[in-house]
Amino acid sequence: DRSSHEGADAGYSVHTVALLLDNYCYVIVDTSGCGGGSAGSPRAHRRESWGGGSGHTGVSGGGDVEPLPCALVDPADPPAVLRALTDISRSHYGGRPLLPTAILTTHKHWDHAAGNGRLAKLFPSVAVYGGHLDRVRACTHPLRDGDTLRVGRLAVTAISAPGHTVGSTCFLIRGSPSSLFGGDVLFCGGCGAPFEGTVEQMCATFAKLWRACPADTLLFPGHEYTMSVLPQYLGGGMPMPDSPDLWATVCAAVWRAKQLRSQSPPCPTVPLCLADELRINDKFGPLRRAARVMLAAWRAHAALVGLASDAPMHRADEEGLCEPCGDGRAAQLPPTGDGLGRFAAGSRSGALEGADTAEPWLQPPLGLSGLDSSSVPRDLLLVPRSRLRELSAALAAREPYAEVARLLRCCLGSPLQGGMLCTADAAAGTSGGAGAPLEAITTRETAEAFALVSDGVAEFPRWMQARTLVRLLTSPHLLPSPLGHAEATLALHTIGFDAHGRVWQHALDIALGVPLPPATPARHGVCARACMHCCPTLTGGVLSGFRASAAAARRLRRGRSRGDGESHVKLNGKREAQLVPVSPR
Repeated sequence: DRSSHEGADAGYSVHTVALLLDNYCYVIVDTSGCGGGSAGSPRAHRRESWGGGSGHTGVSGGGDVEPLPCALVDPADPPAVLRALTDISRSHYGGRPLLPTAILTTHKHWDHAAGNGRLAKLFPSVAVYGGHLDRVRACTHPLRDGDTLRVGRLAVTAISAPGHTVGSTCFLIRGSPSSLFGGDVLFCGGCGAPFEGTVEQMCATFAKLWRACPADTLLFPGHEYTMSVLPQYLGGGMPMPDSPDLWATVCAAVWRAKQLRSQSPPCPTVPLCLADELRINDKFGPLRRAARVMLAAWRAHAALVGLASDAPMHRADEEGLCEPCGDGRAAQLPPTGDGLGRFAAGSRSGALEGADTAEPWLQPPLGLSGLDSSSVPRDLLLVPRSRLRELSAALAAREPYAEVARLLRCCLGSPLQGGMLCTADAAAGTSGGAGAPLEAITTRETAEAFALVSDGVAEFPRWMQARTLVRLLTSPHLLPSPLGHAEATLALHTIGFDAHGRVWQHALDIALGVPLPPATPARHGVCARACMHCCPTLTGGVLSGFRASAAAARRLRRGRSRGDGESHVKLNGKREAQLVPVSPR
């Protein structure tokens, strides 16, 4: 059992149901009324695979036994879902009936929403939830970003996640750990195709999910795509990992997935862990770059003024640094804290002060791979097996020294080798797998980082929550060498934040001395130069300030040659315009 956000007495279980070709439906059962120590006590998460069964309605058992409330996530195949409900009740709850009270639909596509209508008729009291911008089938309760619904005693938060569709919605259950049901938004190492959005919008959605979820959140995607996407990071189809620990994490994830899928029947590779995705998923690349920009700006300032912190390296509480969803994003934060833990770690902040060693709950989650940046030596060298076999055959055949040396140079020059032989400093400067160090940080880079992390705040200058900035600087999943608690506190108080706990971009640029980008000369075309000659106040186009006639436009385009390589025309016989020839460059 996992405790929900409401308290330790509210638990839930998640059961995976395989549907159609590679879809997943999830049954979320509120187990707070199960009691302790019963024979049917559920575990935190169970993998289920059903190939048959009788056509029950899903509510098994009888008599006066009170049914357990449950929610169905993307139940696209009603017969399979009904059989699964019956089997779950008999196998894990001693025949206690399960009563669906909510259908959570992540988006409008048929392979996720096709079963809503039939299940709503079988269970008249069920509520069908979906994004208010998606035309979800049989939807009775459209949801907006930050809305909360109830499944028994469980609180489920809706997070708007546009990209795959304009109304895609993720459902978050906060707990220890939390669970996120994302449909086609996020897969292992990838994301759903942005049919109604852009890649940039999808990356902004990923940053939004990071802000709302702690790193140990379990992810439940809508498809079994792990073995389709993840091996591309090893074969060149996706950006290759740029450090030994990331390479080992990808290899561990592939090995785990192959072991699960090789069972009979195949086991799902879900749930995933957000900690792993933050490190390897290409769509989190812009977020990793934003963290590196913030860190580089702070360290450049610290090196300039000679700031240093000798305090122990404590980690901030991930749960306390997560932002609320929807309108609660600008929640009030006490502005008078003496340290980060005062307002970021909640009731646990006392453990941050005066402790010689970090508490266990402060240690960053390692994800499902169990690896972090210190688990793998940084001098790792990966060589393709085929080249090693060629070298071994040459040695066995006693080939000339020149041939053996050539094969050895081929091994050392492997395309896999370049990213593996990197130092911590080089890895800290890479940008999401590109392997290139960051250039000098300017206000342009900080503006891009604020635009990504602040969820596209319309007003200018932009801002982000103080807790979000601290999480960027201290996250071991986004940075190879993150800041500790003491230095992050020093950085935050150096930059400053307002009474609402907001850090403004211009304040950060001024406090850290971030330089402006180099000036670029303005380039004007023929029409722009003509407008400047015609009327200095002209701003909206060649004729926007004249409104004269189409004939004036034709005269302006045609001109009268004076033989000096330039053209002059008169508009309405009053003002002369000179057309200056401009180089095609």
